[in-house]
Amino acid sequence: LGLQESGAGARQKEIAQFYCELAQDALIHMQTDEAMSLLDQALKADRKNVRATMLCGDAQLAQGDVEGALLTWRRVEQQSVPHVALVAARLMDGYRKVGRPQEGVNLLRSYLAEASSIDLIEVVFKAVIELDGVEAAKQLVVEELRRNPTLLGLDKLLEARLMDAPANIWEELSMVKNLVHGYTVKLARYQCSHCGFKARQFYWQCPGCSRWETYPPRRTEELNVMN
Repeated sequence: LGLQESGAGARQKEIAQFYCELAQDALIHMQTDEAMSLLDQALKADRKNVRATMLCGDAQLAQGDVEGALLTWRRVEQQSVPHVALVAARLMDGYRKVGRPQEGVNLLRSYLAEASSIDLIEVVFKAVIELDGVEAAKQLVVEELRRNPTLLGLDKLLEARLMDAPANIWEELSMVKNLVHGYTVKLARYQCSHCGFKARQFYWQCPGCSRWETYPPRRTEELNVMN
């Protein structure tokens, strides 16, 4: 209550994240009803809070409501299109659980057309291999590379080519892949837009400056290409 009073309108994001922290702890202890109540408060404070929506879906999944979770996770697109990359794996797993993996791939491919990112490509890439094979997955990455030429994308294409490369070129292709991958490790970081702190994983609160929601949901190389 004190946080809500002191923050007023200027700290709605922080208030929402406060409720999300409590909800996440409740989910860890399988207190799904408590989590949903807290997340309702989070979304009242900030209706565009992506984390709250993601956690709502997690709570529904924990309650056994996979279809409900899918509908909830899909709302992320309405809140922030770039953030769909953060929920892509959840969506794909959910569509597998309900026996509609192709629907999941189609949805994620539509997200790729709106907001391509290497994290989103990674999820779609694996799903396309499962459903349509390596050749279709290679074509997917080639199309994305044409639209967004990045070393991260090239690394993914080389991974696909290695899957069915002839023995006589496999070793050379593997050397190129290892070289490119060595560079991409440095590029595949998230970066705080406030203090510049880089991290391998996405954070809602920056470990460097402790600001909330300062990490764009894209890797540094992708942001550089966009700029």
